[in-house]
Amino acid sequence: MLGATRAALLFTFLAAAAIVPLGAMASLQHSSLPLDKRAAVPDVSHCYRDFATDPDNCPILNVAFFEDAQCERPLHLARTTPTALIKGNEQMLFDGAVAHSLKSSFGSIRVLAAVKGIGMGFAKEEESDTVVQNLAWMSSAQTFDAYESKACITFPNLDASQVGVWSVKFDDSFNQGGYVWNPSNIPLKQSAPQCIKRARHARGRLAAQPVCLHGASWGGGGVLLLYKNDDCTDDPKDARSVKKQFYSTVQCNALTMTEFKSFKAIEPTGPTIPINFSPAYYDLDKDGYHRCVQRDITTRPFKSGVCQKVAGNDMFVGVYGMDPDYPQPPPGAGDKLLLKAHGGLLLHPAPGHRRRPGHQ
Repeated sequence: MLGATRAALLFTFLAAAAIVPLGAMASLQHSSLPLDKRAAVPDVSHCYRDFATDPDNCPILNVAFFEDAQCERPLHLARTTPTALIKGNEQMLFDGAVAHSLKSSFGSIRVLAAVKGIGMGFAKEEESDTVVQNLAWMSSAQTFDAYESKACITFPNLDASQVGVWSVKFDDSFNQGGYVWNPSNIPLKQSAPQCIKRARHARGRLAAQPVCLHGASWGGGGVLLLYKNDDCTDDPKDARSVKKQFYSTVQCNALTMTEFKSFKAIEPTGPTIPINFSPAYYDLDKDGYHRCVQRDITTRPFKSGVCQKVAGNDMFVGVYGMDPDYPQPPPGAGDKLLLKAHGGLLLHPAPGHRRRPGHQ
């Protein structure tokens, strides 16, 4: 059973985290631990000292970031939320948390505290609210080795200038075989000489040790392009005529364009899942994820690069994927409606948009 502190933390940190069995497709997994960013934050200061003796309540990594490649110049970390566990250039994250603290490039890190089984990764952005599923990943074994050695760690194949978020997670819940469904979100360089030839092991506490990251993902999903017209062509004069859209088996995503009339699926190239467009999008459910209604939906197969027409005129506001072995539940009775088709209950209706008769 979960310890009291960890149970409370699962209602605090803003991402998905779990160790779960495989889903319907052999390479896809789904996380279902409860999280709620609206809950009160418990006192977790004891985890700075108790992580080794109480890993169930303190599933953490504490990492120090540096501007240079020798762990000499501390990097300023941005406090984007008042609950961020930041001390100078150090930040402690709990299993599943996503941080936005890296606002400038870093050159090296030092792992100050670690629990076995947890790795860390970097991505360009969250793929949905509070969730990032495709990352440049440092395995839990590499991470724990870095903690035990107290070494200064560099990432030769990471494009640090592209990093927008970083996260930590138990990595035995990741998809197998290096499968990723959104490779464009993974900030890896195309080539890094240090990652081709086996680097010599650095000696001494102050010597930098290179660690080559790899692409990794958890859960299922895909990437779409939504178009305003019905033939999947964009208007060069209108930057809003085409929008990128993510969808996921973990939670429902709000549509980046509700007036779209056609779409193309562009990622992944491996296992895929059908696409479900929904007419209503809800705030966080009791399990900590956004949900969409599962009636009056339109389901389309994933056809890579093929233009598919859909009914336009704001018929849908959300999109999700469904793993039949670990299906997303529908919204709960007390969940807050955020978006509804036709603009009836949009939080921010389009300018000049009129509510249709009969719609509340």
